[in-house]
Amino acid sequence: MAQKTVQAIPLDGSAETPQHGRTLDSTKDDLIGGLETSARKEYDSLLQRKVVSAKLREYRMLNNMSQAELGALIGVQRNQISKLERDSSNVTLGTLFKVFGALGVDVKFSYELLPPRP
Repeated sequence: MAQKTVQAIPLDGSAETPQHGRTLDSTKDDLIGGLETSARKEYDSLLQRKVVSAKLREYRMLNNMSQAELGALIGVQRNQISKLERDSSNVTLGTLFKVFGALGVDVKFSYELLPPRP
């Protein structure tokens, strides 16, 4: 399988929208709440999981693989792949690395130290 080049889309809200010159973060602050609110934390977590699930499905389809074929490649049942693509399953990092690795996708995680809680 050929390696695929993927352009990263910033999920940190740093990109400005051309229509209003506002950042995604400032819009989310207004609509959902600030970074420290529970609603915003829950939203950001859900969004990240949905992005990972959507990318998994996208890359599987780019490789012209069925869920069953991908499952067989990494040693899980088709329904496990289906659950991952629907974000209806808790998944370990090891499983994510296996799945994306089988699809020829190099996964990188980044971490940011949060300020101490008062």
